[in-house]
Amino acid sequence: MEILQIQILTELNGSRLAHLPLILAILLGIFGGYYLKCIHPNFKKNVPPGNHGFPLIGETISYLKALKQDKVNEWIQDRESKYGSVFKTSLIGANTVILNGLGGNRFILGGSDNGLVHSLPTSAARIIGQYSLSGLSGPAHKLIRGAIMSFLKPESIQRYVKQMNSLVRQELLKELSGKDCICVVPLMKKITFNVTCTLLFGLPGGKELDQLLEDYTLVLNGAWSIPFNFPGTSVAKALKARARICKYFSLLIEEKKHKLGTGKVGYQDDIISKFLSENLSEDEIFDNIISLMIASHDTTAILVTLCIRQFARDVDVLNKVLWSAPGTHMDENIFKDPKKFDPARFENSSGIPP
Repeated sequence: MEILQIQILTELNGSRLAHLPLILAILLGIFGGYYLKCIHPNFKKNVPPGNHGFPLIGETISYLKALKQDKVNEWIQDRESKYGSVFKTSLIGANTVILNGLGGNRFILGGSDNGLVHSLPTSAARIIGQYSLSGLSGPAHKLIRGAIMSFLKPESIQRYVKQMNSLVRQELLKELSGKDCICVVPLMKKITFNVTCTLLFGLPGGKELDQLLEDYTLVLNGAWSIPFNFPGTSVAKALKARARICKYFSLLIEEKKHKLGTGKVGYQDDIISKFLSENLSEDEIFDNIISLMIASHDTTAILVTLCIRQFARDVDVLNKVLWSAPGTHMDENIFKDPKKFDPARFENSSGIPP
């Protein structure tokens, strides 16, 4: 029995040793690839000081942690104290240079001749798409930006105010009915998503919109995560969610084409119709639909949530934000016979208190 046990252990140890070269080869391949991609190309180039962090993941984990704790400014300042206002790092699978301060802002935003072009991190580029406005430059960027801006002109937005107000009221009444307490962030995200999809894309409400919101959330989470595409990872889930979103909008695009052909809708009725008028391909439309979802949804939801939080914390400010015009316009001590239509009452402002 002892001889058998020794033989089995010997065979197991031998099996492990047999796999050791393979394990070493894999590790060498990973670190070698990281060296060739992240270190070697920049070895003799004039790049800023900084630290790329760990192989493959870089400093993504510490950055995402700071993002969740609302400490991105501290994260940047910590590195700025070591390397200066311009420093290198690696985030979400991409070599990154961070420029902080007035000089950096002026360089990036000062004009199109500074040598910079739009680009996205690896995972974001795969999930949002290569034809996204945020990843394009030159004539292609100009074409899609023009299509979007022509649809979002002030006179166009004015047409949506009444509908927007109605949609927000409906969502609030539905979500607040019978509840003493709500979670503000999910509610604001749902409301802004529904308003975006209704106004920009002409989508109906209901369960399909709820499913679309779930898939969009997966896409957003995957776009700004570590670029590992394995089953169960955020990137893998996001790519599947993107496929479902594209399938949904593919059917909608065909429907829009038919309605445009029969004159039932116009090219300015929604952004998809406007894209079709510019002869964009389906892939280009898909990518920019997802981009518009991100641009119009998350920033708006965050801003409204922060406003609600600040008002809740500062009652004095809250008691001041609402100004009621009828409170003064209908005051008989200020305006004689206030219900009478008399624009001439404003001609002599000397008798009106400031």
